[in-house]
Amino acid sequence: MKHLQQILGIGLILLLAACGGGGTSGGTKPVINSFTATPSSLPTGGGSTTLAWNVTGATTLSIDQGIGAVTPVTSGSTSKSITATTTFTLTATNASGSVTQPVAVTVAAPPSTITVSGKVVGINLQPAASVPVVISGQAPVTTDANGNFTVSGVTTPYDATVVVGAQKLGLVYKGLTRPDPTLVFFNFTPGTTNTATLSGTFSGGDGFPQPATDRSNGVFGSPEATRTLFPNTATGAYGPSSVTWFGPASTTGTIYALQWQVDGAGLPVAYKGFGSKASVTLSNGGTFAGQNVTMGSVAGSSISGSVSIPSGYTLSSKSLSVNFATNATLSLFADSTSATSFTYITPNISGATLQLQAIAQKALVSTVLGFKPGLAANASGVSLTLPAGPELSLPVNAATGVNTSTNFTWAPFSGGVHLVLISGPAGQPRYYILTTGSNATIPDLTSLGLGLPTATNYSWQVYGFAPFASIDAAAGASGFLSGLGVGPITGDTFVGISGAFTFTTAP
Repeated sequence: MKHLQQILGIGLILLLAACGGGGTSGGTKPVINSFTATPSSLPTGGGSTTLAWNVTGATTLSIDQGIGAVTPVTSGSTSKSITATTTFTLTATNASGSVTQPVAVTVAAPPSTITVSGKVVGINLQPAASVPVVISGQAPVTTDANGNFTVSGVTTPYDATVVVGAQKLGLVYKGLTRPDPTLVFFNFTPGTTNTATLSGTFSGGDGFPQPATDRSNGVFGSPEATRTLFPNTATGAYGPSSVTWFGPASTTGTIYALQWQVDGAGLPVAYKGFGSKASVTLSNGGTFAGQNVTMGSVAGSSISGSVSIPSGYTLSSKSLSVNFATNATLSLFADSTSATSFTYITPNISGATLQLQAIAQKALVSTVLGFKPGLAANASGVSLTLPAGPELSLPVNAATGVNTSTNFTWAPFSGGVHLVLISGPAGQPRYYILTTGSNATIPDLTSLGLGLPTATNYSWQVYGFAPFASIDAAAGASGFLSGLGVGPITGDTFVGISGAFTFTTAP
């Protein structure tokens, strides 16, 4: 019996060994080699994505999110449309169990929108009333009496288009994001013009009749108006001078008078007199005589520095102005020599500053102007570096067949924005495009009554204005022309002007 038990025990051990010693099946679960979604990112609103798999050892496959069982169980694909970010899970199953693998497909969130509450003004910064404004993707609106408009639900970046139908002018700002743009209409002066007549006499200084080597000038400046005053060299009398302004019916400012002596080149060598008359109020339609200014002595000083110009350019002129107050700037001289270094005799007037201006040209290609304001009368080491101006590229001069699909390109103006001027003959539309880019197309404004005429001769030119870090910066409350005809120049400012090309529109 004992021997029989030993035999049975050995047999049981061998049987267990033959079964793998564990008591469970030796099968293998499926292997998911890959599970992908193409594309894995979809735009706002969603779309269709293709789910593809490669699996080994499965008897059944299924995908969630409403797809269910899929075949073949080895390698295949299926498509699914979605409207929101979705994670799909593939489940592979056989007799030994199941395995899963997820894949995510993202759908871009709807872009945030803003309400744009902007203003349209002319080059004189006066409001442009009752003009159509179109914000890209939105219905046209019309400005109110103050030039204001509001458009809600705007996706950024956006383009803003303004049309003055009576004058056939179209303006486009490209790529704005700010909610409060001021859109300045180049070559358009809305509002009512106020006019007054100003006259008087300058006295003092070297006296009148003034010596042949003396120069005398004056300026009236107020927040709304500016007018240079030229005295009679024999009597010192100036005017009657017409002063015009926009806005309020009256304007209050100051008259400044300056007398200086020049050398044979017209450059100052000494200052003979300075005076001012404050609180001069002009009202629309009025005549204001007897606005006399007596000049007292004025000390002289000197300013020195240099101008740097881009390669290929020639320095055309350097000039100096004295700035007494807002809109009260008096030009002293223009030095047409090409020397880049300078030393000039200046007037030392309390509260006044000097402004250096330089102009350089690349013959028939581009011109660049630079302004450096806020200089002291005795400033030294003054430096003004001019950037290269914009240069036209395509379409070439005298091109034909141009339409609203034609791409206009140019070498850009560094650090600023570009104003593209597209001008036709009298009575035909003109287009103005403000952009930070170096290419543009003629806007199709047919729906606004400003379509591009066929078989018509046009010209195009690019202006550059700097410094502006973005199109939004150029659409601030003072506009992109601040200091260039309206208001003071507050920092180093540059203007580039390309040459002009002609073209003919498509028949």
